[in-house]
Amino acid sequence: MSELRGNQWLILPTLVFLGVVSTAVGSLGAPLLPTIARMDEVSLGDSQWALTISLLTGAVAAPVLGRLSDGHRRRPTIVGVLAIVTAGCVLAAIPLGFGWLLVGRAMQGIGLGLVPLGIAVARDALPPEKAAPGIALLGVTSAAGLGIGCPVAGVITEFLGLSAAFWAGAVLTMVALVGVILIVPDAPARPRRRLDALGAVLLTVTIAGFLLVCSQGPVWGWISMQLLSVAVISVLVGAVWV
Repeated sequence: MSELRGNQWLILPTLVFLGVVSTAVGSLGAPLLPTIARMDEVSLGDSQWALTISLLTGAVAAPVLGRLSDGHRRRPTIVGVLAIVTAGCVLAAIPLGFGWLLVGRAMQGIGLGLVPLGIAVARDALPPEKAAPGIALLGVTSAAGLGIGCPVAGVITEFLGLSAAFWAGAVLTMVALVGVILIVPDAPARPRRRLDALGAVLLTVTIAGFLLVCSQGPVWGWISMQLLSVAVISVLVGAVWV
């Protein structure tokens, strides 16, 4: 095991905080949709993309980040993703319009892919007798983060406004970023493996397409040309990836 950075007893609390913050920020949306629709002058249906797009990027990010963080790249990957999520929160907080809000929400959704990386850190960094219960705790608290984000964001938005919810997410994510830099250790030394960039792109297109079909089917129509086109492209790209 590589030399630990900081106190070992702080690793698990840091990972728990990382999991809760990343899932809570990534799942922001449902109680904010009416406010987003009103402030950005879009329909309630269009405002739902503020939630859908983060879930799409999160689903795509999970397998890609898992491969990207293999071996020595794990800690820099976590730091880089937290920086992207922080920037996404800031971008969503600034009133630049609905399009930029969606870009910020997509960046925030990438943080949903940090949960398996936190579990991998716990497996390698914690003593064997603490690794299993620590991983179980991470699973429970990360799932709880999905439920925490919505009501907390709703309360903040109700009293302080929409931007305040995203600024709060930026502050919490920055705290998690500092914690990872100071406390989370480097991954154990492993042989370097080449990152298959083309494979990552193909997998991203495949997953995003299938999720888009599932989420937009009721809106576009299950037999609409638009939906069928996305489904066919996803199947073809997935076949190339396989």
